[in-house]
Amino acid sequence: MKFNKKGDIPSVLFVIVIIVFVGILLFILSDLTSGIFSKINNVFNLNSDLNNSIADLSLEKAQTYNNSMWDYFFLFIALGYAIFLMFLAFSVLTDIRFVFLYIIFVLFGLFIGAGLSNMWQKMVENPAFSTTLTKFPITDALLGNFYVIFIASIVLLSIILLFGKFGQGGV
Repeated sequence: MKFNKKGDIPSVLFVIVIIVFVGILLFILSDLTSGIFSKINNVFNLNSDLNNSIADLSLEKAQTYNNSMWDYFFLFIALGYAIFLMFLAFSVLTDIRFVFLYIIFVLFGLFIGAGLSNMWQKMVENPAFSTTLTKFPITDALLGNFYVIFIASIVLLSIILLFGKFGQGGV
């Protein structure tokens, strides 16, 4: 058996959990920064010297940029991590006898993904997050509606890469 394997079952389970928690972290950070921006904007609006100043206009530009940046950042992280997992899976030498064990653990991971998707749906049902949710259409679609399909596609690609390549040496 080879040591220092990457792209195996724990890596797939790790990708399932880490993508959800990155999405939740970015979602909450965006909600917090929106609250900070709105408080600063209120201060600018109350003070006539600061209203329509360079600082006020800069704040509005930063707020507009902040609204869409985190959603695309999550998409980049999710796809980048999945691609990285595929490259790692391609570099692993495996034995075909472990395919059934691998599939059992992968199905277990898909159930974890379904549970985490339900957790995301319960979190975004909170009325306090309704305005923040409108800034995250990609994250909500991926984690809410298509997360199990996304994880299943990562798993399918990793299975193809793990078990569909030619063995090096031996049979």
